Amino acid sequence: MKRRELLSLTLLSVFSGCSERDSRPDARLDWIRVTNGHGIEESHDISVSVIEDETVVFEKTYTVDSEPEYDTKHEQSPVDEPGKYVVHATTDCGREAEIETARHAEENECIGVHFEVVSETEFDAWTRSKCLSENL
Repeated sequence: MKRRELLSLTLLSVFSGCSERDSRPDARLDWIRVTNGHGIEESHDISVSVIEDETVVFEKTYTVDSEPEYDTKHEQSPVDEPGKYVVHATTDCGREAEIETARHAEENECIGVHFEVVSETEFDAWTRSKCLSENL
């Protein structure tokens, strides 16, 4: 009897991991920003892709200059509907960063994603729970 209980618990824990992944919330991806940070002396091209279910639903390359300081490019409403998106960015020098929106949002919560060249060797990414489109 204990052997069956162990097998049942093992199968339950394996399948519960799969259902947990599928039950993550959809997020409203309201904006994307890319920035060349303080003291960066070179311009950079940053390619951003938004992926849903292995399909690229948005893709754009931004050039952020070394002047003015904190040169920022902004994309409002890169996608139309809430979803489970992966936002991936790559710099022209090969640095990469990625954000899974479902890990950073409650159901239908509005978030933005920010990528920043922090130094010539560092590239950072973070999210913010704020809808800018509601303020427009």
